[in-house]
Amino acid sequence: MASVIPNDFIEHIMRRLPLPKDKQAMVRKHSLTFIALCATDDRLAMNPPSMIATGSMAAAICGLQLDHNDQRLSRDDLMDLLAKITSTEVVSVAPKQQF
Repeated sequence: MASVIPNDFIEHIMRRLPLPKDKQAMVRKHSLTFIALCATDDRLAMNPPSMIATGSMAAAICGLQLDHNDQRLSRDDLMDLLAKITSTEVVSVAPKQQF
């Protein structure tokens, strides 16, 4: 029996994003690094692998500042595009206020 893991989604997501060819290897590497970091936090264990992959991909793209060259990769547009790719809804979550 084989399990689906976040790494399984990376290539599928990357094929549907407007990433420059010369940046794809770097985005892939950074995404896989974020996925590995997520595996070290037990609070993320219950999240679906697609969510971990999508969040890691978004973090990689934003961290590498690829939105400077392509407006389609800006934070809000990227979130909408990733939601469409993974057939999920974008939900805005306000930061928790400390009292």
